[in-house]
Amino acid sequence: MRRKKTKKGFVSVCRFGFPRTVMDSLIIRDIFQTLAARKTLSSNNRLNNIVRSKESDMINDYNPALLLASNGNIDIQYVGEKTAILNYYVTKYTTKSEKTHATDMFNDINSTKSLRSRLYNIGLRVLSNRECGDLEASDTLLGIPLRHGPTNNNKMVRRKHSS
Repeated sequence: MRRKKTKKGFVSVCRFGFPRTVMDSLIIRDIFQTLAARKTLSSNNRLNNIVRSKESDMINDYNPALLLASNGNIDIQYVGEKTAILNYYVTKYTTKSEKTHATDMFNDINSTKSLRSRLYNIGLRVLSNRECGDLEASDTLLGIPLRHGPTNNNKMVRRKHSS
C-alpha cells in the first residue's frame, strides 16, 4: 500500500490497482487516456478492464476460457501497441531471474572450517553446478536447442512444408 495525497488528506492505495473495478463489459481505453490517468494516480489508469464481478475484484486479470483450457492459472496482460514495448515485455518475462541458492550453499558449508577452505569449497560447487531458469530447464529436457530458434517464423497459412 502507498499513501496518496488528495485535497482531503492522505488515502492508502494499492500500487497494483487492487481492488479492481467491477465491470459488466470489456473496456479498452486509449493510450493517451491511460497515461494521463497514471499521472494523476486515478483508478482508471489501466489500458483495459475485463468483465469481473464483485467476488473477483481482488484477482489478477484472467480469461475464463484460458483457465478452462489450461486447467491452471494464467495471468494475462493487454499490450496496446506492437512496437518495442512488446519485445521488452516478452524479453523481460522470459529472462526473469530465478531465485538463487548461493546463500543457502554458503550456509551449508561447515562453518568450523577456515574462511579459505570454505571459499575453496564454494568455488568448486559454483564451477561444477550452474543454476538455470525454468524455460532453459524445460527446453533442455524436451530436447529443444537453446541457441537456434525455429527457422520458419511465417504464419501457419504461409508456411512452406517440405515434402
